[in-house]
Amino acid sequence: MRFPMLKAALGHWVQGCEALGHIVTGPLIIEKGNWIAKHLNISEDSISFSPGWLSSFKEQHMLSDH
Repeated sequence: MRFPMLKAALGHWVQGCEALGHIVTGPLIIEKGNWIAKHLNISEDSISFSPGWLSSFKEQHMLSDH
């Protein structure tokens, strides 16, 4: 698994949002993923938040499209 800290941080963020009753959309996940990656010093060239990546992330975290 590449970038486990990023995936863990993003997963915790999603859980927190859901606990507060917020709707978490795909574009919002990508935006937050980019923000976390930047703060973890992961270069933009190292990771791509592609539609396939988003689909896999949503499946792993049992998220559906609202």
